[in-house]
Amino acid sequence: MQPSSHAAARGHPRGVLIGASVRPMTEGEPDPTTEKLRVQQRDREEREREKAERSAQDDETAQHERRADKAAYLREKLEERERSEREAD
Repeated sequence: MQPSSHAAARGHPRGVLIGASVRPMTEGEPDPTTEKLRVQQRDREEREREKAERSAQDDETAQHERRADKAAYLREKLEERERSEREAD
């Protein structure tokens, strides 16, 4: 996990920039950005699957299913990244 350049500039080489404050990282803590992205992709997948179920047209259903599949793929990759970040620490 890379500390933010802003945090390093403020003398916190192992800190993570959260909003306007810097807090220290703890061992095994996932990158807040990775975690946030994973949650966003999970939510996007759920929304697209719901839209696919409600779609009246086949091409619209297929489009939402493709979007849901892409979000699921990205979520899985982010989960892999979280695991590797935990193992690296």
